Amino acid sequence: MPTVSVVIPAYNAEAFIQEALDSVFRQTYRDFEVIVVDDGSEDRTAEIIKQYGHDVHYIHQKNRDVAAARNTGIRASRGEWIAFLDHDDVWLPEKLERQVSAIQSSDDVDIVFCDMVRWYGGDNVRHESWRRRYNRRAVRRGMVKSLLLRCSFQPSTMMASRACFQDGGLFDESLKVSSDWDMWLRLACRGHRFHYVDEVLCRYRDHGGNTYRDPEKMENDRLRVLDKVFRDGHSPPAYRKRAYARATIESGLQYYGIRAYDKAYVRFRKAWFLHPFSFTAKVYKRLIQSYVRKSV
Repeated sequence: MPTVSVVIPAYNAEAFIQEALDSVFRQTYRDFEVIVVDDGSEDRTAEIIKQYGHDVHYIHQKNRDVAAARNTGIRASRGEWIAFLDHDDVWLPEKLERQVSAIQSSDDVDIVFCDMVRWYGGDNVRHESWRRRYNRRAVRRGMVKSLLLRCSFQPSTMMASRACFQDGGLFDESLKVSSDWDMWLRLACRGHRFHYVDEVLCRYRDHGGNTYRDPEKMENDRLRVLDKVFRDGHSPPAYRKRAYARATIESGLQYYGIRAYDKAYVRFRKAWFLHPFSFTAKVYKRLIQSYVRKSV
């Protein structure tokens, strides 16, 4: 039985899946299995994956979105630990080794994650220093409070024990783009312990098809995740207004980024009335700019 099961959900992944798989097979840690769940691709995804032969456990299913694909992979996995890799991301060679070492050096870890860089292909990368600072603080002050305000890590940085999914359940398939945030928040609320490996071990590919570019879907999912967690009573009530304000600010920033200034202003204004202390100087500046530009 492998120690680690690598689960890769893939949909129309012909442009990226080979780089993702090659990054797995370049790992310095070798005790793993690879499961690729093809979520109804209509391109050459299957053809490329089958070139790896028996090194990859290939599963094809009808298109049901990424949460369902991850769940299919979890059900098919055999490892004690499950590591996720999106089909358009890549791991650095020591990613699994560093995370397994962190697990083995502590009896107090259920979920381990690492730092990442935003990657635009080739050698074009951007390290977001705020993410590292936030992750360090998150582990120190408690993951529930931190995750209520922001999910600062991507699925491709995560490794979780099988026991997490036996206790907390699988990914919520009704959520289109925030099922990962919902999962980590749910596990944090149930007391599962997180460990941060403070190294860049993953490249998150930024391209035109990323789901974060759809602000409407992101907004709907963010609010549904918060509705769930506060309804279940596992989160501190004092954080309610702050959490909703932060989610609304994120939506405002996304709409501002696509120049939908009227929609951005509505979100910023709503967030201001919810929790004005959530505003940084940058967000306050965007509030003013969106008000001015929506009127032009």
